[in-house]
Amino acid sequence: MVGFAGCDVRQHCPTGARRVPGRIHPRRNSPVRAGLWVDPCRDLTLYSNRRWQNYHGSSTQHERRGNRESVAYLEEKKVFVLFVLTSRDEAAYRDAGSAFRALVQSYTFLTDMPENAVEHFDLIRQIADDNTKTPVGAAYDRQHGEYFGRRHASTMKHCIDSLPDADTRDFHLLIRVAANGKPATILLEPETNVARCLRDSVRGDQYPKPPRPSYWVHVAMSIRE
Repeated sequence: MVGFAGCDVRQHCPTGARRVPGRIHPRRNSPVRAGLWVDPCRDLTLYSNRRWQNYHGSSTQHERRGNRESVAYLEEKKVFVLFVLTSRDEAAYRDAGSAFRALVQSYTFLTDMPENAVEHFDLIRQIADDNTKTPVGAAYDRQHGEYFGRRHASTMKHCIDSLPDADTRDFHLLIRVAANGKPATILLEPETNVARCLRDSVRGDQYPKPPRPSYWVHVAMSIRE
């Protein structure tokens, strides 16, 4: 189900919807926060994950404090997504309404298993970088970095010297480390000839066992001649 609780009671509903007369107070399990009055609208549509889905448009206003709030909600298989626009200034709220609706309609669901989304390099990179933000992850990142530096300093020299047209641009490796410490998946960006040469050698690595199976690490390679 996709939902939208949004336009002020004195506004028109989002484009394509019609406001249904009457006010209702949200139920206890409603995604709209308690204390807000809801004025339901007819269904709108939201393009999400290459398919059209209906979402419910409504208008909300906190009568006592004068808050105006828009809440777009979407229930995925494993997560519940909320977009919230709130303001005590009516003019600012109205001005931001079209941008808020455009943001909601731009939403696209990628995956409920981000660690397996190998076609989305930036997403995997973020996962790998987030892994280093815990004490255990930071310690493993140091261990992995020390191993990688010792093992592949000579590999990089060999790759550059052996390629007649070596592409010496900086590149990034994302390595999924299996429970036994072996590289299970290696992603490159950009995929230069030097990066491919290094990847061939990395496939034979044996790292320390990671904090958990299928553990992503990020290696940034900068080549200085």
